[in-house]
Amino acid sequence: MLHSQRPTLMSRGLHNAPGNRFGPTYGPAGGPGSHRPGNDQRHQPPTGFSVGGLLLGGVRLLAVATLALLTAMLLSAATLRWLNPPLTAYMLGHQSQARELGQSDAIDYRWVDAGRIADSARHAVIAAEDPRFYQHNGFDFEAIRANLLPGEQRQNVSSLSQQLARNLFLWSERSWLRKLLEAMVTVVLEISCPKERILTLYLNTAEFGHGIFGVESAAQHFFQLPASELSRQQAAALAAVLPYPGRWDPVEPEDAVAKRVQHIQRRMDELFPPR
Repeated sequence: MLHSQRPTLMSRGLHNAPGNRFGPTYGPAGGPGSHRPGNDQRHQPPTGFSVGGLLLGGVRLLAVATLALLTAMLLSAATLRWLNPPLTAYMLGHQSQARELGQSDAIDYRWVDAGRIADSARHAVIAAEDPRFYQHNGFDFEAIRANLLPGEQRQNVSSLSQQLARNLFLWSERSWLRKLLEAMVTVVLEISCPKERILTLYLNTAEFGHGIFGVESAAQHFFQLPASELSRQQAAALAAVLPYPGRWDPVEPEDAVAKRVQHIQRRMDELFPPR
């Protein structure tokens, strides 16, 4: 018995001897001696961050934030059928620019309901900015076509609805992104609001002078009377300065502005003949 066990003991000793050129032996997995050098390295979690993963996560976060902002803007536009805006993006932009230039950032903004706005004011802004306001659905394709054809007289292609969308939610600098967002908001406004509501929103938020927003503020500032009492000539004078409020004066107009006032009055007579 002892003689039969010696080879086994000797073989174990030889295999595990320090001088064995084959190196140490290891037992079956899970048993004694099963631990192999280097196994810990293979199962350690990776350290550091993947640059590609961070960029992808950032893009996804930006996309979600952009979608959320766009959704909020469009939903806000839909609620304007019933809610009057306390401020607009254009007003905030005006204040920021005024502070940068060292000017007063005060604004005069007084909301009035449709019943407190003279018809002459409605007729004047339509004649001046959007003669086909009641015929189109937010986009004056006839004016766009005329501007694209050679020899045709250039027309204002930015409808009252588009101007309102820009004043309410967007910025003044031109870009393709702004035009895309402007078109989206315009569609929502035209779907959710009747034409008269769009006109009321426009008249209350348009800028008629430096920091003077809305037809009520303009009537009080320039003519010392409420918007409900504006004459046709006074309304035409206010509408004439819409392209350059603060630079053009409706009370003491330059020659070019005076001619524009006369043109608006003639257009008013064509579109809305006096009764």
